[in-house]
Amino acid sequence: MKTILSLSAILITLTLTAQYNTATWYLNSTSGTGIQSETNTASGDYSLATGYENIASGNYSTAMGIGATASGLRSFAVGDNANSTAEESFSFGESVTASGNNSITLGQFSEASGVLSVAIGSQLTSSAQSSNAFGYGTTASGDYSTAIGRETTASGFASTAMGSGTAASGIYSTAMGHSTEAIGRWSTAMGQGSVASGERSTVMGDATTASGIMSTAMGSETTASGASSTAMGDATTASGNSSTAIGRLTTASGTFSTASGYSTTASGYGSTAMGENTQAIGDNSTSMGHHTKASGDRSTAMGSFTIASGDVSTAIGYETTSIGDYSTAMGVLTTAEDYFSLAIGVHNKTDESPNPNSFSYQNTAFVIGNGGYDSEGNYDGHLSNAFEVLFDGTTTIAGDLNLNSDARLKANIISLGSTLAKLLQIDGKTYTMKKDENKKQKIGVLAQDIEKVFPE
Repeated sequence: MKTILSLSAILITLTLTAQYNTATWYLNSTSGTGIQSETNTASGDYSLATGYENIASGNYSTAMGIGATASGLRSFAVGDNANSTAEESFSFGESVTASGNNSITLGQFSEASGVLSVAIGSQLTSSAQSSNAFGYGTTASGDYSTAIGRETTASGFASTAMGSGTAASGIYSTAMGHSTEAIGRWSTAMGQGSVASGERSTVMGDATTASGIMSTAMGSETTASGASSTAMGDATTASGNSSTAIGRLTTASGTFSTASGYSTTASGYGSTAMGENTQAIGDNSTSMGHHTKASGDRSTAMGSFTIASGDVSTAIGYETTSIGDYSTAMGVLTTAEDYFSLAIGVHNKTDESPNPNSFSYQNTAFVIGNGGYDSEGNYDGHLSNAFEVLFDGTTTIAGDLNLNSDARLKANIISLGSTLAKLLQIDGKTYTMKKDENKKQKIGVLAQDIEKVFPE
């Protein structure tokens, strides 16, 4: 009876010394002062260690499994070599560590070291405040960052990386897909191998790149390097600021330029190239159609194989060319070489000795005609300037001039009587035009002389 009372007193004494600690199962030790042993140790106040060689040293801590350690206040470690070293940390799994206050680690070979961080999966690292790592081999090192998937990295502040091999290093950046990178601040990268390095840039697709500020690249192998530029399609490039390239193999290198279609180029400021193999080189130029070229400033080339090389010139049709400034060539195989000249029709040319950059009264104002084709519609190389007018008024007609004299087309007919004698009174003269710089001599009559003879 005395022996029983003595054992009871010993148990009561041990319980009071251990500060309500509990160590269970295999060769355990409980002590409020942290006694170590090769077995479970519950040394923290109100701590629990259960399993094999576990340590619960933090107050209100719990260690369960094999070789688990819960050293933080109110920490919880469960598994094989699980470690919860920070306050209110939680680790569950194999060789996992929760070292940040209020951190959570689940899985294997992972660590959550940031305050309020979470690591769930295998071989993860969540090292920043409120960071989250999920999946396999992911790393969330930026504050408030999230890495999800396989071997993704979110290092920027509040960044997000999702998928496989993605990286979000810019603040507030997002990388999704496979091997995408979001480097710029507030940038977004989606797809395969795409890179968004410009601030507020966006890339989507396969191997696209957006390096300009607020640039966008979408499709396959597109590049938007200009500020506020957009590249869409296949292998398009928008390098000018505020430029747009759409289609396949298009290039918009001029500021505010637009290139769309196939293999088009807009290199001039504010230029536009549309269609196939068109070029808009001049500032504010426009090239549309097939193999057209607008190289003059504010020039326009439309159709097929047309060229507008003069400033403010226009070439429309097939193989038309406007060389002179402010010139216009329309039709087929027409050429407007003079300053402010106009060529319309088929295979016409405004001048053999052109003056394309300055005004002259000897320049051709316009030429009209249809030549260059035989009766069967085949091109014969013939030049036809059927009707040509110079700025000084000189007019050339390559053919007959027919005027209607049919009485059925006229009214108020009054006879002048015999006019032959009067016609003989009109004196023919030679003269030069006052505005003719070359003072070319002409032959004709004067209107005043005719009025004297025929005052009617």
